[in-house]
Amino acid sequence: MSVTRFKYLEALSAITPIHNALLTAGDLITDVFAKLQGLLQRSSKKVILTSNLSGGASTTADVAIQTLTIVGNDSQLQDLFEVEIYGVWTQPLLGGSSTNLWIKVNDTKEALVTLPNTISLVTDQGFHYKGLVVVRQIGANGSVMATGSAVLNTNATASTSLHSTDTTPVTVNVTNNWTIQTGFNFSHSHASNNITIVNAKIHQKM
Repeated sequence: MSVTRFKYLEALSAITPIHNALLTAGDLITDVFAKLQGLLQRSSKKVILTSNLSGGASTTADVAIQTLTIVGNDSQLQDLFEVEIYGVWTQPLLGGSSTNLWIKVNDTKEALVTLPNTISLVTDQGFHYKGLVVVRQIGANGSVMATGSAVLNTNATASTSLHSTDTTPVTVNVTNNWTIQTGFNFSHSHASNNITIVNAKIHQKM
């Protein structure tokens, strides 16, 4: 009996997960394993930052923090993903310059929070950013809505609270793999620009 069990376990690596399927009468043991693998894969959708990430100096390019890939056909209506980012930011006073935090759904930038730097030099001040990503429709013409908000300290005793103004979901073919990415950028290049991320996650709420 134990030999048979081990053979089944060895076969798991060759089984393709089946998503969004219930067990039915007549399922083979491989079908059961495939559906179980699909369920386990669904419940483990998260990425957690495990070491500090810094960037932004002398560039206006997007700096990616994390990317979560959602497997095709694994999305369900009203799937909810939470985004959280904590860190510190530095930016000199530059007319017209801004600090931008965002979420990308595939390659579409959404949930944009922009802080124009018109106050003073900001050096190593704390901030946090939170976002929600919701699957509104599934299928080849699925839609995903992303929104975000942030609180950024501008000095030791003052902070600014900002919110994205998104009102339109992104069209996503969720029968294919799709991604949620977090990141930031500066609108003007400067050698002193910097953001250091110390904690971050993208996590599906079950």
